[in-house]
Amino acid sequence: MKNREYIIQRFRVLYQSKWAIKGKSQQQFADEIKKILPDSGINKTYVSRLVNGVYAPRPHLLQAICTVLGVNASEFDPQSRNDKYRYSVDYAKKVEGDLERRAIEDFKIDLTFFQGLRNIMPDFEEKYPKYSPLHYYGIEDSNHKFYERSVPAKTQKIPDGESLFQITRDGKTIFLTPFDLKTIKLIQGSIAKYASALFEKLTKEFEKAEADANLKQAEMQPDLKSVGVENWYEYILSDEELQKIDKLGIYTEQERKKYNFSDIKNDGSDK
Repeated sequence: MKNREYIIQRFRVLYQSKWAIKGKSQQQFADEIKKILPDSGINKTYVSRLVNGVYAPRPHLLQAICTVLGVNASEFDPQSRNDKYRYSVDYAKKVEGDLERRAIEDFKIDLTFFQGLRNIMPDFEEKYPKYSPLHYYGIEDSNHKFYERSVPAKTQKIPDGESLFQITRDGKTIFLTPFDLKTIKLIQGSIAKYASALFEKLTKEFEKAEADANLKQAEMQPDLKSVGVENWYEYILSDEELQKIDKLGIYTEQERKKYNFSDIKNDGSDK
């Protein structure tokens, strides 16, 4: 998958080093392309816009351009690791795959958890504390502190929905790194511990609510002989009273509407 930005950059470099340096004109370049592709419609104006980075060479012209410049078509594919990182979607997908493997195998990260964390935090990319290594600048560089965080390198953006380990911040797409996997592992462990403690706390609250409900019911329970069996339901705690005791489990009419629970009875069953 070729990157338009990279093709523009490479064409300008190759045109200058393989054509313009020989004193050849843009019109001559257009004429040479027409010899190979008579119906290409290329002219001096089009070549000028290529040279100035306004246009990227059309895909069907690339081979002819390579022939005229005397280069291989691979010149328009990122070669160095840095160029691949910045311009190649395929390379970015490889980096994504490597990070996914390391997250699972080396850090024991549950990818479902991580995806869920991103889903429930609309501002995840803005707030995530992206790690960058400390770089030593020394005492002679007055523009920096002794140590400063290095600036993360921009990478090629993987299509939306396909990347779990990329974030976009200030218009720049960057990858998380193995250092960030340590952070995610820490978050995962902390949330698991918090959830475990919360489960224990809620279990105790549920047990206490049951005890409190029975105690309050006993306090108001009349002698059935005096009220009659047919009037027994008049002496049951109301939903509003139970809601105050069992806050997560009982729904008043107000809460039924709020949470769209009109089809759920207060005993938890469907109608």
